[in-house]
Amino acid sequence: MPTITVVTVCYNSAATIEDALLSVKAQSRPDLQHVVIDGGSTDATLDIVRRHLGPCDMLVSEPDDGIYDAMNKGLRVAGGEVIGFLNSDDYFAGPDALGPVAAALDDRALDCAWGDVLQVNAAGRARRLIRGDAFAPWMLSIGVMPPHPAFYARTEKMRMLGGFAKDLRIASDFDFMMRVFADPGLRAEYVPGLVAVMRLGGVSSAGVRAHQRTSREIVEVLKRNGRPGGQFRIAARYPLRVLELARGRVMDWQGQSYATPWFRT
Repeated sequence: MPTITVVTVCYNSAATIEDALLSVKAQSRPDLQHVVIDGGSTDATLDIVRRHLGPCDMLVSEPDDGIYDAMNKGLRVAGGEVIGFLNSDDYFAGPDALGPVAAALDDRALDCAWGDVLQVNAAGRARRLIRGDAFAPWMLSIGVMPPHPAFYARTEKMRMLGGFAKDLRIASDFDFMMRVFADPGLRAEYVPGLVAVMRLGGVSSAGVRAHQRTSREIVEVLKRNGRPGGQFRIAARYPLRVLELARGRVMDWQGQSYATPWFRT
C-alpha cells in the first residue's frame, strides 16, 4: 500500500479543527502522515493541533498568501507517496475512509482516484451528496470536477503539475483538475465509497457571492486552459447540483445523522 499524506490548511480554526485531527488519528492505516499548514493563528488552533499530532506528522505555522499558497506548502513538504487535502472544518467519513482509494491506487497503479463527499449543515444533517461517479472528464468543460476532499493523487504527479495557482481565490482546485485531466496518459478511477464529510460554510460554499465568484473564476480557468466557456455554458452544471441536493435530502429523510461524528461516539 502507498504511504499517504493528508494536508490540512487552517487559520483560526479552533472551533472545528479538532474533528479533522481526530478523524485522521482514528484512521486504520498505520502509514498515514498528517501535515497541518497554519497561517499564523491567534486563537487556540495551534494548541489543539500540537495536542493531536504524532511523531511522523508535521506542523508549519507562518503567514501565507491565502489557502492555495498554504496548500502548495503542504505539497512541498509532504512525505507520502500519495497526497490529499482535508479541510480544517471537515472530517473523514469513517475509520477506513481512505482504504478503498489507497487500495485502488496501489493495485491498479493509478495516478489518482476519488470517492464521494457528503455536505452537512451545522446540525449535522445531510444536505448534499456529491457522488464521484457522476464525474466524467468532459464535464470539466461545464465546471464540474471530482469532489476535491475525496481526491487522492501521486505526490510527484501533483508536484510535476505545479500545484495550485495562487492568484485564484476559490477555483484553483478546478484549475488544477483541468491540468490533471489534460494528460492523455492519465490513469484515473472513481472508487465507490464516502471519503469525507464537509461542513457547509467553507470558502467554496459560503453563500451567493461565493457562488458568483466561483462561476467567474471557473470561466477564467476554462479560458486559461484553452477551453470554450461562459456563464451560460457552465450553467449546465446546475442540474447535477440539484440531483446532489436531492440525494442529500434522501439521506436526511432516512435518518442518517452526523450530529455526533463517528470518532466521538
